[in-house]
Amino acid sequence: MDAKVSELVLEVKKLQDQREQTFFLFKRGLSEYLEDRDFQRYKLLANEATEMFQAINKDILEIKRKLQEAGREDLCELISRLQSAERNRLVATTSVHQHSTKEETEEENDLLIDAKQTMSKWAQESADILEEFNYELD
Repeated sequence: MDAKVSELVLEVKKLQDQREQTFFLFKRGLSEYLEDRDFQRYKLLANEATEMFQAINKDILEIKRKLQEAGREDLCELISRLQSAERNRLVATTSVHQHSTKEETEEENDLLIDAKQTMSKWAQESADILEEFNYELD
């Protein structure tokens, strides 16, 4: 693999690590909110996480553009799949947050369990795609 392309793939992996850290902070923020019900702090954290996700997305799309210029449509397809999985994961994460803050009913608990399973499914999909990037580096 071309050195420049390898650098771009490594940058995608670095950005994905940043995305994982952002998900962790977002999850921790929910836990704190459920304990203290400080909505203003939670809202601020949610806004910060949104900004971080948007910046990461922008950077990854720029890498995809560079890979297209380098003729690496195979890697562009992996990025498209990764972005789609992460978008779905974020939607599921938001659903987990929404259902976690509602009054506990059997229906809400079922919806929460479903949202957590969906979130885990998309997280695993992202991990699998990153593994494909590892094969590209070898």
